[in-house]
Order: sequence, then structure tokens, then C-alpha cells
Amino acid sequence: MYESKPTVTIIIPTYNRAHLLGRAIRSVLTQTFHNWELIVVDDASTDNTKEVVYSFQDPRIHYLCHEANRGGPTARNTGIREARGLYIAFLDSDDEWLPIKLQKQLQLFSNSSELVGLIYTGAIHVYRTHNVNRPPKHKGSLYRKLLLKNVVGSCSTAMIRRSIFNHVNGFDEALPSRQDVELWLRISKYYKIDFVSEHLVKINRCDDTERITSNDFKVSQGRLLFFNKYKKDMQRERVAYVYLRRTGRIFQNRLNDVRSARHCYIESIKENPISLSSYLFFLLSLLPKPIYNIIESFRRWGLGLLTVQLLKEGDALQQIRWENKQRI
Repeated sequence: MYESKPTVTIIIPTYNRAHLLGRAIRSVLTQTFHNWELIVVDDASTDNTKEVVYSFQDPRIHYLCHEANRGGPTARNTGIREARGLYIAFLDSDDEWLPIKLQKQLQLFSNSSELVGLIYTGAIHVYRTHNVNRPPKHKGSLYRKLLLKNVVGSCSTAMIRRSIFNHVNGFDEALPSRQDVELWLRISKYYKIDFVSEHLVKINRCDDTERITSNDFKVSQGRLLFFNKYKKDMQRERVAYVYLRRTGRIFQNRLNDVRSARHCYIESIKENPISLSSYLFFLLSLLPKPIYNIIESFRRWGLGLLTVQLLKEGDALQQIRWENKQRI
């Protein structure tokens, strides 16, 4: 009934999400493009994940199981090694695709050069009380942007040429977070990235869903390891100070770790001694917490937007002067 070699391999890593996994699989089954294989990699779940997978009696669905829990990146790499498709698409077990997701990405790949290695889509972030549409904005050579921020987004939005993994390998299993953007970064070093403008993925952000991005400690540690791995690249692209400053903000606002935050701000100043924002955030970190919280609340409500904009403009001007000085 189906072709022996699939065009797309879909990889779903999962761990104790049997209550959500069925929805993700059904969103694959309803795709308008049919020549795919689905590999569900069970990362040693203790619930009825296996029974959920086998309840879908479709020969395109394959079940693999780790003997011990090894984490999402390892589960994805297991799926990559078993993949037979020309393209690989990832789907987190608590997310779901709209029916034309694969079709739209494959159409764009067919009209693109071999230099395009990854195509992603827009996403709908589903919260308990509301949804937020996140349209794709960035394409082309994204290496510098990805050093600072995951402008591609979730694994569930991405489709990648399988041949690329022979060149860049898979996910970095040593990182506790940022494994997705770290892979996108390696891909963007050699290939261009494009996007389908439609919002074709639903990302579940409900409170009962445990994601790495909700684990503040893993996020902060992952950012530091990511920085150590790509420090020279960030320095060459003159973005190291911005990355360190943002990491300091995470330490201070999400982990309440002011000492680590100050260390990041100081390192940011060392990377760019004329960055006004880095000095500002370091000075704010010296304030008593109640006063700092009041200032942060003003900023969040938009009362500090003018100050922030002025600082950004000052940073940009100072950066130009600094770069010109470096060339002399």
C-alpha cells in the first residue's frame, strides 16, 4: 500500500506522555502527504506509552524503546540513526501538526536549491486561557542570529534534509538545554534556512506539560555550556556581550541568583566595555530586591521602554565607534 522507502521520516521522542502521545500521532495520520514513516522513540517510559503506539495499526508507525531514560536529544538521535526518509521532521509528543504541514514544507524544498538545508513553519503556542501565533521571520544565512537567539523555534516546526546529518551530526547530548538551537546553528554554518509562512504547528504550553524551557536550572546551565562552546564565534561576531547580558537576566529574574547574574554582567562589560546596557543591569543587580522588583514591574508594564530604547541606540552607536577603533 505504501512505498518501500518513505520521503519523510517523522521522529517523536516521548517519556511518560501516553495521555498526550495519541493526539500527536493522530496529527501525523491526518497529513495530506502520505509517504512517510513515523518512529516513536520511547525514552524508558513507565506509563502505557507502548500500548498507545500499538493501538494505531498502521505499518508506517515504528516503536523503539530505550532500556534506560537518556533524555530527549538522545531519543531524537536514536530516531535519526534509524531514519530511511530523504527528509527528517521532528514532533514533540505533546505537540500536534496541522494537516498540510508536511505538504507545504516538501513543496518549498522542491522549489529550493540544495543550499537550503532546513525549513521551518510558523507555530501556534497553546496556553490554558489563550493562544499566541508566532510567525516565522528569519531566513537565509542565520548563523549570527542563532548565536544569540533561537529564531527558528521548536523542533516540531523543522524539516531537515537527512543527508545533512552526515555532515553536522545530530543533537548535542551533553547540553541540558538549547539542544535545538545548537543543532540549527551547526546547520546554518553550512546551509541556508527558509520557512513556510503559515502557522502549521500547535505547541502545547499548558501548565501540566513539563518542558526543558520551563526548568530554569537546565535553561541557565545550557546557556553557559552553549556560550563556552561558541565563545570564539560570538566574539568574532561581536555578540558575546549581548549573550552574557541576557544570560545574566535569566539568572537574576528566573533563578533569583544575583551573584551569577552579576558575574555575567561583568563578563559582558569585559567583552564590550562601552555597552551602556550591561552597566545598567549590573547597577540594578546591586539594588535591594524589593526596589529591583518595583523597577522590573515598571519595565514590564512598558514604563521603561523609552529608557531601554535610548540605551539600545546608545549601544549601537558605541558599537560602531568601537568597531571602527578596532579596525585602526
